[in-house]
Amino acid sequence: MFVIEGYDLLVKSKDKVILDIDEIKIPKGSVFACIGPNGAGKSTLIRILALLQAPQKGEIFFNGEKVRPKNIINIRRKMSVVFQEALLLDATVKENIILGLKIRGINPNVAEKKAKYWMEKFNILHLEKKWAKVLSGGEAKRVSLARAFALEPEIIFLDEPFTNLDSYNKKSLLNELSEILKGTATTTFFVSHDMDEISLLADKGIVLNEGRIIKEGKIYEIIR
Repeated sequence: MFVIEGYDLLVKSKDKVILDIDEIKIPKGSVFACIGPNGAGKSTLIRILALLQAPQKGEIFFNGEKVRPKNIINIRRKMSVVFQEALLLDATVKENIILGLKIRGINPNVAEKKAKYWMEKFNILHLEKKWAKVLSGGEAKRVSLARAFALEPEIIFLDEPFTNLDSYNKKSLLNELSEILKGTATTTFFVSHDMDEISLLADKGIVLNEGRIIKEGKIYEIIR
């Protein structure tokens, strides 16, 4: 069973091909890595699969259902995206995490419990009343991840979420996220160019170069 499938995906800018993918399938429960150099099309691919950008050509399927204008909003609600930048609101940590739950109509008491649960998971419960604007880079990353997981998405997209972290914070957060992904079995599409991140988190993946898939398989095969 595949959560996301993409076929004949094409994105061009003038005469330059940004993305040209015949087929990509993200298996349910997998941590699927997308590896490639800068300019390979990784961020474009993540936006296409997360339904944040429409390809000029091609089709996307979610749990076997073709994505169309009439169902795209409902499908987006089953996804979460964590970008390189935390993109936090000018509010407290807890308010940042709860907002998405409120928008989706979750009961306030339930939303509060979910927020606390994920703040504990990412070791930021002690920061719940702290203003997001004064957080360190590592703290902001944790808030961003907690906010995404609190929505309990069917798939989570991570676009180089460990960028600009120092080695200590990066190692700590990587280990925590690895345990969380194993415990929740959340389907994950993970973009990175860091082999340490990929080898720890992912089980399957693709190598992207100049917008095209040049290798696909299990992570140990790709790294080898």
